[in-house]
Amino acid sequence: MSTPILCGIDLGTTNTLAAHFVITSGGGEVHLIESAEGDLLMPSVVHFYPGSKEYCVGRSALGFALNHPDRTFRWVKRYIGKNITWAVEIDGNELLEVNARTISARILKEALKNARREMRLPELPTEAVISVPAYFSEQERVGTKEAAEVAGLQRCRLIEEPTAAIFEFIYELKRLGQLTTRFPSGRGHVLVFDLGGGTFDVSVARLDLTNPGEPRVQIVANNGIRDLGGYNFDMELLKYGLKLASKSSPNLPILGELLVAAEELDIDGKISDREHASLISNALISAEACKQRLSSVPRREITQQFTLYLGGAAQQYVDISRGEFEDLLAPYLARIKGVLQETLAILQDNTNGEISRWEQLDEVILVGGSTRIPAIRDLIQEVIGFAPSEDVRKDLVVAKGAAIQAAIDAGLPVLQVARCTSYDYGIVDPNGTTKVVIPRGSQYPSQHKAKYKVPFSLTTRLPITIVENAGHTGDQAHAKVIKEVSYFHPLLLTGDELEVTCSIDESGLMKVFVEDPRSGEAVESSIKDISMTDDEKAQARQDVEEGISPHDAWNRYEPDRDEADGAL
Repeated sequence: MSTPILCGIDLGTTNTLAAHFVITSGGGEVHLIESAEGDLLMPSVVHFYPGSKEYCVGRSALGFALNHPDRTFRWVKRYIGKNITWAVEIDGNELLEVNARTISARILKEALKNARREMRLPELPTEAVISVPAYFSEQERVGTKEAAEVAGLQRCRLIEEPTAAIFEFIYELKRLGQLTTRFPSGRGHVLVFDLGGGTFDVSVARLDLTNPGEPRVQIVANNGIRDLGGYNFDMELLKYGLKLASKSSPNLPILGELLVAAEELDIDGKISDREHASLISNALISAEACKQRLSSVPRREITQQFTLYLGGAAQQYVDISRGEFEDLLAPYLARIKGVLQETLAILQDNTNGEISRWEQLDEVILVGGSTRIPAIRDLIQEVIGFAPSEDVRKDLVVAKGAAIQAAIDAGLPVLQVARCTSYDYGIVDPNGTTKVVIPRGSQYPSQHKAKYKVPFSLTTRLPITIVENAGHTGDQAHAKVIKEVSYFHPLLLTGDELEVTCSIDESGLMKVFVEDPRSGEAVESSIKDISMTDDEKAQARQDVEEGISPHDAWNRYEPDRDEADGAL
């Protein structure tokens, strides 16, 4: 019997990391996979070469962002659930149209190549577990699954990032024989605070360790903000630096132009003016470096220099203090605090009052590079009431947890798991009233049934509208249409009742089935999703095969190599 290939991939906004579960006589270990350039954290960046569909991924692609920003794509995870496309000139007037899904497919393809090399496989893995934010919507999850399909994965399971982090945390304690030390009662609750490059999640897990050989992990609350992370903080620093520079040098119109370009990047994911795009790309690298320096010192009074390159030899230097940086963070900190407060209410509901105060938690673990910011850590301690654990590798745990999920899927006695939905889902009736079918916090995989009366319609039968966030009123809350189920059946009359079955599969994705309960016949004819067609997927798979090695990537732009190295 062949050894199963158990891969997990943390497809991040800023970086991507892969891992694989190695079966041993003692159970198993998780090994991290290096990129072809020797990095554990591979930048989630794709660069296309002029005149062809060829591309590279990772550190080499990031190195070309300064000189070739119009052909380099970063932070695409933020757009994976949106209908935003970009055009890349490949040969004369011919354009290659790409979107967040096809860019993500190229990143995943590179991660699979790394896995093949590391694991010495004859071909690329065709199965993997891929992490997504717990607060990803249906469309974003669908987009990630389609990116995996385009990358060549025949089977892809999604796992929520904070859930993966809990898996790694618990499994590592189990492997080291420390579970009873950390949780002497055999039970406990762990909160994961996950703030990465582009998303923010909070999840709480209930632990049952009475069977130490196979601990049970049950997710009892999820919450978050899908578009808040380190990228936002970098952009705030960048805009603030430009405003300070404009005040000190009002005779430089380029500073105002760059502010407009930064806003364009925020909205569209790209900047139309090539020169402005290059300068903003450079400025964001400076902003990130400034953020890291301001976050690595204990004093609020510390000041760091932020350099703005304005083209040619022109530069502007701006001094920014840690206090100023924290003032910029204040609106985000308020939103994060609101999510934490709301999470406690969700947790109280989902545990029937068992957990009603943060002090009842046993552990808080931090995941994601942005949790290194002192103001974030101070906020957590202020709200939760105690310091988070320090023995978690913030950037590595999600990939390792995804690999552990792959082992669970293969039937290995690693952990027992149960998940819950981050949203509630409902049906909108013809009067516009929403009926919740799947309450927020429902365990899944699961099925839920509801009745739907056929409305009066003079023309085409009105579709059944399925919405996400049906009854939730928290941060950024609004009911969002995710599916429209059309039903055409000659025997259906106004007022007839249909039975609608809404199910959540193992990846947290919605499926809908409609039938006439009198006959048992299915009356569903179509489900409308914002997704890729079969032809689009086939073409994208072909295009994704054009990736080249990092060594060949550097050779394409030999004159730019020193400049690109310097940017890194």
